[in-house]
Order: sequence, then structure tokens, then C-alpha cells
Amino acid sequence: MRTLGEADAPVLYAAVEKDRPHLDAWLRWTPTLRSPDDALQLLRGIEAAGGFHQGIWDGETLIGGVICWNIHAHHRSSEVGYWLASAATGRGLATTAVASVVDDLFENRGVHRIEMLTAEANLRSRAVCERLSFRLESVRRGSHKFPSGFNDHLVYARLAGDPVLAHPPRRLLTENEFRALLDDLADAWRKRDYRRAADAFAEDVHYGDPTRYALQGRDALRGFFEDDDDRDQHIDWHHVVFDPARQVGAVEYSYVGTHRYHGTVMVKVELGRVARWREYQHIADDKTWDEFAGGTAF
Repeated sequence: MRTLGEADAPVLYAAVEKDRPHLDAWLRWTPTLRSPDDALQLLRGIEAAGGFHQGIWDGETLIGGVICWNIHAHHRSSEVGYWLASAATGRGLATTAVASVVDDLFENRGVHRIEMLTAEANLRSRAVCERLSFRLESVRRGSHKFPSGFNDHLVYARLAGDPVLAHPPRRLLTENEFRALLDDLADAWRKRDYRRAADAFAEDVHYGDPTRYALQGRDALRGFFEDDDDRDQHIDWHHVVFDPARQVGAVEYSYVGTHRYHGTVMVKVELGRVARWREYQHIADDKTWDEFAGGTAF
């Protein structure tokens, strides 16, 4: 790795042009890079903002880079991004290269907070953030323009004092992904596909109602689901909140099956699956959700 200077602008442009479909799909800056002069202006702009562009080289060939877009003089914050040629992916280069830049910013440049932004669908990029103990904090809606239109970006962040975990949380879910997990679970229950329903939960899941029952493990849970008195089941989610940084959610719901009831559940997600499910049920066979919630509905 070495920092790209103005003389490297033609090389940077050539690397982007060679791999444009791969890069333009995910990066917000490559679609505007249409000439060596554009690359030169990009490098100058990064330097003017206090940042730098570290190139990743394979001999004399530029195969990627880590960009520190800026260093805010007062807030001591920075944004870091990375890119790799398609032929260079899958070898751990991004994680190693980004880690070295992050360490340099914290240890040698006095940075207090580092952000990394990535598209929700860019699972490889998200995995780099998560391997380096960055926390998923929020979603910036329609934050950057791409050839296909405006895209949302996830905000991952780490502070100088945050611990670097040996086994950091992985496959962190956004609120949209958490809702999709719930919808898939409801669909599996409705279709009485209890194997698929159980697969939404972690192998060692803890599941229960503190006043009624407690189950541990996916196999026990599948047996619990299958005991349905041969009745169709239906569930509606009414109010869903999710904290992506803590991977914890709260949901209000109505269930119709062996009974009809309304309830609230607290959910903890690990590795993209439900690891803790603590529900509180209110049996009310004669009330709809609107009647049950009354004026307290959100």
C-alpha cells in the first residue's frame, strides 16, 4: 500500500475504466470519473479535505484502494471507504487494508470517530465493517446518486475507545431486514412450514413467555410450532421497532390459531437469526386488535 499522488491520476482512471461495471454498481465516486483529469481533481479534493487515498498494489498494478475522505479538524471525525478490482476480491485484502488505515487514523492522526458507508445490498462491504468491530448505527435514505438512481446507505461507525472484539457481531440486520425476517416467519407459520419457521431462529435460541413456558434450542421450538391442533395459523405485526446498533427489536402482534390473542415480543438477533424471543401474551378471543389496543395504538 502507498498513498496515491497526482502523478497516479492516469493509473487510477485506467483501473476504474477497466472494471467500471463492477465498481459503478457500489461506489458513489466512480460514475463521475470519466477522464484522467477527473481522477486528478478527485485526488486533489481528498487531499484538500485532509484525507488521502491509499492505493493497494500488486507489483505495478493498482488493484484497489482505501480512501480517507476527510479528517474534520474540530470534531476529529473521518469517513473511510474502500474499493477492489473484481479480480482482487475474496482474498481478505479489503479487511487487511482498511484495518491498517483505521489503526493509523486512531493511533497516529488523533481521530476520535470513523464512519464507513455501504449500500444495504453490498454484503461483502458490510462484512468488512463488521469484521473490524464497526457498529451498524443507522440508514441514510437516498443519500447518494448512482446510475440507477438514489440509493440508501448504511452507517457503520467506530470510536477510538471502542473495543476491538476477537469475535465481533456479524450479519447485522437493518430495520428493513428485521421486518423481512418477521414477515418470512409469519409466512412460514401461515403455510405451516415449521421447518422454515424454526430456521428463522438460532440453533441455541431461548424462546418463551415468562409466565407460561420456556423453550431452548431450535429442535424444541420446531416441535412446539408443530403442536398446532391441526389449525390454520395467522399472525399480524402491528408495530415494529428495531435498534440496529444493539440488534434488539420490539413488536406488537395479533395471532389467530390454537387461540386468538394479542401480545408484545422482545427480540434479540444474532448472526441474522432470532437468538432471544420473550413474549407477553394477552388472551382475548372476543376482541380485534383495534378493540384491544383502543386509544393506545401507535
